[in-house]
Amino acid sequence: DCAAGTYSQMASHNCTACPLGEFQEDPGKSTCELAHAGYHVDEEGAAAQSPCDAGTFSTMGATACEDCGIGEYSSKNASSCTECGAGESSSATGASACEPCEAGTYKPAGKGPCIDCPAATYTDEKGQSACKLAEPG
Repeated sequence: DCAAGTYSQMASHNCTACPLGEFQEDPGKSTCELAHAGYHVDEEGAAAQSPCDAGTFSTMGATACEDCGIGEYSSKNASSCTECGAGESSSATGASACEPCEAGTYKPAGKGPCIDCPAATYTDEKGQSACKLAEPG
């Protein structure tokens, strides 16, 4: 029988290592399994898949996890990233949480960083989704 991390096609007695992005936990199998979404396999002949860290994600058959973009976050084992809500963002890629935008900045819902308020507008609190018009004078 072939060991875990390998497979043998049909009646062949030759064992082949599972390719990148695939694994086989059980010995004696005729196929390998694609890495599940939220996991990756970055070596040939793998008997197990590795989970993606918080702030990263992967789709099926991944050989690596990808960082979430600015304005997105994820928990461990994520198959996709979640957009930050209005008034919050992540300041760098690979974030596991969103943070409120600082006073003087804003962000509508969706991807992307917090944005400085334009001239003649302001925010005086954290976590705002729009800027207020400054009073003249």
